[in-house]
Amino acid sequence: HPHYTHDYAIWQRTCANLWGPLLHKAKCQLIITAHQHRVKFDAPQKNRCWAQIVGGGPEMNSKSQNNFPSVIEGRVENNQLIVNIHNLKDGNIFKSFTFKAR
Repeated sequence: HPHYTHDYAIWQRTCANLWGPLLHKAKCQLIITAHQHRVKFDAPQKNRCWAQIVGGGPEMNSKSQNNFPSVIEGRVENNQLIVNIHNLKDGNIFKSFTFKAR
């Protein structure tokens, strides 16, 4: 396999190299990931056809806008996927995204 640099994201490159071509071939629109991160949305890019939503971790007292515990909820309505990011700290929907069927 190609040479790796020693940083925190070594496994991410490996996964991207292995899964990326398959996700492109399948015309994947969305990947949802979560752990103990800040809530984040990455729009599709020229070299990546899918969007990525990252869920937030357990920091209840953080002052950062995107650092709160979250629940990512999705539902299908009218042939579209609607994804809401719920902020568990304040009980509101932080952001909502809609993906049309292909």
